Amino acid sequence: GNRSKLELAVIKLIILIVGAYLVAKFWFGVDLAALIKKPAEAPIIKEAPVSLFNLKRYTDNSLQIAINHPLNWTVAPFGNEIVIDSTQEGINSENRKDQIRVAIKRILLTEGQTLEGYINSTQVEGVKITSRENVKLDNKPAIKVLRERDPPVEPPSQIIYVLHNGSVYALSATPADSELIPVFRQMLDSFEFLE
Repeated sequence: GNRSKLELAVIKLIILIVGAYLVAKFWFGVDLAALIKKPAEAPIIKEAPVSLFNLKRYTDNSLQIAINHPLNWTVAPFGNEIVIDSTQEGINSENRKDQIRVAIKRILLTEGQTLEGYINSTQVEGVKITSRENVKLDNKPAIKVLRERDPPVEPPSQIIYVLHNGSVYALSATPADSELIPVFRQMLDSFEFLE
């Protein structure tokens, strides 16, 4: 009586479990045995170094520019130049991939000098331009270059040169191979001349 009902219930339960296993494995492609043997590992999510929403607008009236930068970065104006560092301590050359220094400098052109002429005049021994590309900055034609030292005694720099109201503006990011270059691109997208 009761024993045969219990045996029948156990057999039904076994059939149900085996059936569920077979359906999961062959119908849905889920390996239940692997799930039972090995607990699921939490996915590793690498957090973005800077959120798109944690930006602050910096305006410099003497240079007549405005640019967004991450809230926790340091901004230091020096006359015709602004330095924006990703760290409070400044750039540490030993661990440079997770750091970046952005500099914005205004240089008055001499009479008749062109943007291309200015870039060529900045060539010094031991520094070479390894790439050059036409880009836009605040809807103005600009030139993006990659500069490297040979030998590499300092990190490479990415520099955007743009001509505005008789001056060259140079926006540089050092090192050019920093993990924070995407943030520099966001900063460039936000850059604007005030006059």
